Amino acid sequence: MKTQSLIALLSGHLAACGTVLWDGRFNDLESAANLDEWSWSNQVGPYQWYIHGNGPTVDYVNLSPDFKNPADEVSAQGVKITLDPTAYWNGQNMRRTELIPQTSAPINQGKVWYHFSIMRRDVNPPAETREHQIAFFESHFTELKSGWLSGSPGTDDPLLRWMVGGNTEWSTEFLPEVWHNVAYEIDFNAGTVGFWHSTGGNDLKQIVAPVSASTSSNGADWHLGVLELPRDGYPDEVEDLYFSGVYVESGSITTSVTGPASYPRIDAISPDRVETLTYLAETLIQPPSDLASGGAAAVLLPAGGVRGGVRGGATRAGDGAARSRPKGGGRTAFADASSSAVGGATVDLRRMDRVAPSPDRGSGSGGFGRWWGLLLGGGVMLASREVVDANAHLQADPFWALRAGGNFGIVTRFEVLAPEQGGTMRGGMAAYGLGQETKAAVIDGLVAFADHGSRTDVKVHLIASIGYSRAVDAWEATVILDHADPQPEGAHPAVFDDFFLRGSAVYDSLANSSLANLTEDLDASGPFGYRYTYWTPTTRPGRRLLADMVDVFQEEMAPLRKGASVLLSMPWQFITRAQREEMERNGGNALGIGGGREPAAPHEHLRPVGARFE
Repeated sequence: MKTQSLIALLSGHLAACGTVLWDGRFNDLESAANLDEWSWSNQVGPYQWYIHGNGPTVDYVNLSPDFKNPADEVSAQGVKITLDPTAYWNGQNMRRTELIPQTSAPINQGKVWYHFSIMRRDVNPPAETREHQIAFFESHFTELKSGWLSGSPGTDDPLLRWMVGGNTEWSTEFLPEVWHNVAYEIDFNAGTVGFWHSTGGNDLKQIVAPVSASTSSNGADWHLGVLELPRDGYPDEVEDLYFSGVYVESGSITTSVTGPASYPRIDAISPDRVETLTYLAETLIQPPSDLASGGAAAVLLPAGGVRGGVRGGATRAGDGAARSRPKGGGRTAFADASSSAVGGATVDLRRMDRVAPSPDRGSGSGGFGRWWGLLLGGGVMLASREVVDANAHLQADPFWALRAGGNFGIVTRFEVLAPEQGGTMRGGMAAYGLGQETKAAVIDGLVAFADHGSRTDVKVHLIASIGYSRAVDAWEATVILDHADPQPEGAHPAVFDDFFLRGSAVYDSLANSSLANLTEDLDASGPFGYRYTYWTPTTRPGRRLLADMVDVFQEEMAPLRKGASVLLSMPWQFITRAQREEMERNGGNALGIGGGREPAAPHEHLRPVGARFE
């Protein structure tokens, strides 16, 4: 397969004009049932889903390619929003089916454009005898309305209206089978709203210049869908509205109906279109400064899932000559395994991040925009554009070829077990000044842990490191100690006795806490984007080997101690026999550590250590 075809497979999004803040184009939903994965305690996916009747989701929301504006080449599907006789929410007397953006992005700040396309059909049209509030903010500072407006003379109204503060600023006859493409131009700072509109596949044009409005939003109060006001004497009928091309952008407006995911020929993209990129990987393969200096020609931001973001882009390959090598959130630390290539494109998968627990919550699947490190197992797209399930028994070749972020295919989904975490555990870190006595004590403790402690207590996890702290201008020894059992205040498991060194710790965070909180604390010590490359030889631990490594590391790194962008650290993460056995439950160890009864110690080296790029 040619490399430009791999670019096409991942070309769900290429920023054309503005910056997409939130994408609601339904590309990452396989069906409307995915909406049910959202709850107040599990806020996943692009939409909050709670304003609807008490029937099943498919009574009110359905997805299909037939429900989108056919001129929108990026949206894989659209949505049909339905009001039926059961569509009453929370005891109200209004029929409602509404989706709300699930995002923390600043869609309620500065100047932004809210995009969507809307259409009705002859079958199940919205009644012209009732007021319908459509794509509205809760304060109703701007919205669409159709049908008879409450309190108006007459009995019906065939118009589709754009309203600001209850006043009609634009209207047209709401005819069937006509796609109306809309963008609200909202300036939250200036307190104004403008209106952009077109029909079919025509580019958006500003129809109404910005007018004064009481703009206010908390970022979670724009309702995509419809609220129908009651009216005596007019029975409930089934009504459908169709939406597609839903997203919010800032910067400048995208006027094409196809939207920011339009895909020009790769070889026609100029280098000045490069954006700074935050990689979804533990290894930052190529710094954005290199990209901006003429390395990659574009940054691709797929917005959807397998259908819209990967497979759906296959038809957009064109005949561009650009090069690209796809890379997910893995650990392959080589430029040629990256999705960056000179004159090619960098692929950022961060928006493909949906997480879904299994019905019994014993396992889960995650989108391939998630950080995935050394995970194995799930969905893989092959060069043939076929998506297969890969594990140690089925499709074993791509299962192992993708280990640690290989580029023999494109990971589309991870399947992981989700064991119950239980209550609290003991964990944290302690740091000590690194004199000769402390150095010897740390090494003795590591060897004793490998030889004895890791065999007698299988509930333990240990990472130790030697590093230079510019804060105190001295070398330090740091130990990260975790045990599955909580401990009384001031106590610690016996297996850690060797690491409670004489003298006061420079830093000590050991406490009873949850696994999630301990993970967050550890993550804070290595912020995202902090590592340029990360190299990890693995050996069996020995006293002479560890002592020599420390001496050589300190000697070689001494000239870099004052470097502002360098963090000098050499960690050891011990993989015990019990841990290795658990890591091999699903067919093999992703670290590539062979069998045997002895513990192993990956020695992690950073080159250049800690170089940070935003």
